[in-house]
Amino acid sequence: MGPVAWWSCGAAAVVLTLLGAALVRRARIERERSASELAAQARALRAREEEVDALRVELEASRRALTRLEQLETMARMAGGVAHDFNNVLTVILAEVATLRDASDAETREAAEHIATATKSASEITRPLLALSRQKPAAIRPIDLTAQVGAARKLLQHLVPQGVVFSLALPAEPLAVLGDVARFQQILFNLVTNARDAMPKGGTLEVRLEPCSVELGQLLEDGRPAPSGGRFARLTVSDTGSGMDAATLARAFEPFFTTKRTGKGSGLGLASVRSIVQDLLGFVVVRTALASGTLFAVYLPLTTELPGDTPAHGGAPARPGRARVALVADDESPLRRIVARVLAGEGFVVHEAQDGAAAMELLDTLGDTFDIVLADSVMPRASGHRVAAHARERAPRAKVLLVTGHPTPQDGEAKYFEVLAKPFTPTLLLDKVRTVLGDASPPSSR
Repeated sequence: MGPVAWWSCGAAAVVLTLLGAALVRRARIERERSASELAAQARALRAREEEVDALRVELEASRRALTRLEQLETMARMAGGVAHDFNNVLTVILAEVATLRDASDAETREAAEHIATATKSASEITRPLLALSRQKPAAIRPIDLTAQVGAARKLLQHLVPQGVVFSLALPAEPLAVLGDVARFQQILFNLVTNARDAMPKGGTLEVRLEPCSVELGQLLEDGRPAPSGGRFARLTVSDTGSGMDAATLARAFEPFFTTKRTGKGSGLGLASVRSIVQDLLGFVVVRTALASGTLFAVYLPLTTELPGDTPAHGGAPARPGRARVALVADDESPLRRIVARVLAGEGFVVHEAQDGAAAMELLDTLGDTFDIVLADSVMPRASGHRVAAHARERAPRAKVLLVTGHPTPQDGEAKYFEVLAKPFTPTLLLDKVRTVLGDASPPSSR
């Protein structure tokens, strides 16, 4: 083989070697790239799987939360029904006790007063239940918190046992907020009761009311930013009791949650407080630690409106020229008969209906002869709301008074009729009827 041929073979071998090495390197690069892509795809798949797992956990948590909310809603409706029936019984008791107050002997009259006081106290038991099942906030008006807390001083002192040092601090000036007295008292007494129960071995309980200015985002007692700003009335209730750990605090406002032993607490107090405060456009702050006591601060927006004078309601409904005619509809016979008896005793001609359908039949028959229709909100065959709507069509000049132990009517209904809450006394019944009819003097006999 000549030199040229030898060189050509050697060059070809080198080229083939280099080409083979290049191919090997390229194959390696492709293999590494494929492996990298596969690894990236695997990582992306794992990330997707983790996202799916997280979504599955979140979905399950949401499902459990929805189930819990549905259970709470059902329990709230049941609680409202229990409160309604309970208030029916209390109304009958109050009406019968009213007749004993005119007894000739002082002992009977004193016993009647004790029964009436106990019955009115029992009616307070239903307030948290009704607050939970309430479908809309109560009608609000300007109230002076300084006067309200001051007036409650003695009752608060009675709530606090020996061994607990109680103090109350009030501002010199009135603090007006938009609310209603009964619901504010519910806030105050629930917080004081919780503070008292946190100190079974004694301690210090302080109630303080003061005006304050809050800026949006300002850090509050619990170290969190304020959800709104402006001028507020701040009610604080603090104790030196057992305090709460983080887990308990997280559930403190949950309906039916309580740390008290069975029979000592319903778990409705703080849930009602938060519900009422939110209805009044305020907020609640809690600062607590185990063995270091608890402070609840309620912030309610101040208003420039001043509380108006409450008109004195005296006497019974007026009846110009003829006897007034009333329709009383209630499926509870004792309560219906008592209302009918009270109205008849004041000169009314009373027609009774044992349920909503019977009331609607009487409206179809007698129509415009009725001056006022008193209907219980919950009745068989037709509710009080349906009776009220039927009365607007069949007896348009008649006034409608809805008697209820349940929440106030839905929006759009309340403008058509007034509401009388159970339990009530005969005097309160007549006062309300007088107001609804717009009368200023007692009825004359026919």
